[in-house]
Amino acid sequence: MGADISPHMVRLARQKLGKGVPLLLGDAENLPFKENSFDCVALITTLEFIPDPERVVHDALRICRGKLLLGVLNKYSFLGMKRRLKGMFRRSIFDRARFYSIWELKRLVTKSAPEAFVEWASVLVLPMSWQHHFPSFERWLSFRGNPLGAFLGMAVLDKEA
Repeated sequence: MGADISPHMVRLARQKLGKGVPLLLGDAENLPFKENSFDCVALITTLEFIPDPERVVHDALRICRGKLLLGVLNKYSFLGMKRRLKGMFRRSIFDRARFYSIWELKRLVTKSAPEAFVEWASVLVLPMSWQHHFPSFERWLSFRGNPLGAFLGMAVLDKEA
């Protein structure tokens, strides 16, 4: 099951996934599912573009059975800073984005799930265009708990899950 507020993104997903995967045109702030409808809910680059991320995390926790995966763009990464700087000079979708640090993401999650077990990691420290120039440097920087990776992944697990 997948959902997106953008008709364009739903069409792209449908082209890639075919008719075997149910896709929903919908708003993450108003998901039409009962409590505990899914084993796992994943919000990937969603929180950056919605007005009320706390409400979305709370609702995602409501509809999952103890496993929530979050993937966000890191405000303290080279890539995050580059995207924000570009936005000062030309229009981009990232002009509207709210980038997160790992600490902000943890605070957001603990408001809705103070007892949950939270684990996180980051990937891609250097911009992609630098990867071939500094491959060993990238491997050295890509340790699991590096708060400067371009993409932050967080698993939020209910203590009973």
